[in-house]
Amino acid sequence: MKKFFVATGLVALGTLTTAGAGELYVGADIGLSILKAGKDISVPGTFGASVGYTLNPNFAIEASARSLGTLALADSSIQVASLQASLLGIAPVTNEFSLFSRLGVGHNKIDLVYQAGFNYQPPVSVNKTQALFGLGAGYKLSKSVMLRAEYSDLGTITVSSDTAPVKITQFKMGVNYAF
Repeated sequence: MKKFFVATGLVALGTLTTAGAGELYVGADIGLSILKAGKDISVPGTFGASVGYTLNPNFAIEASARSLGTLALADSSIQVASLQASLLGIAPVTNEFSLFSRLGVGHNKIDLVYQAGFNYQPPVSVNKTQALFGLGAGYKLSKSVMLRAEYSDLGTITVSSDTAPVKITQFKMGVNYAF
């Protein structure tokens, strides 16, 4: 199923690029994930990469892959990752500064890995595809380079029946390069 979405996205981007309607861009970002399961747990050092296509000054499509961090606990570790496809609504404020909103779908994955020991348990992996949204701002440094900052809500995942659901949010800053 993932391969189908990736192939469809690449064909759509290739078709739009040859039509000359907008511009293709790539981006990278770093950030802070917040996992909320009864209490807020901040996970710094998250990163992501994206590829997108600006259809016109007000709309873009974007695909992203994100590592939302690894959290070491006393007897286990949690790794969180996400694959995303989004539509961006862009509101230019000036020629350089713009605000945007994101609406899309994300395939989120949480891996819970227990450390070896007396009470060893096999690893648990939970995947969930769900809606995501975000709000952000961009500032063009040049025709090709844009700085972005964004808040994203990636949804909630239940790891097991005896644990609290995990709500995933992220603050990130990055740079995009347009071709």
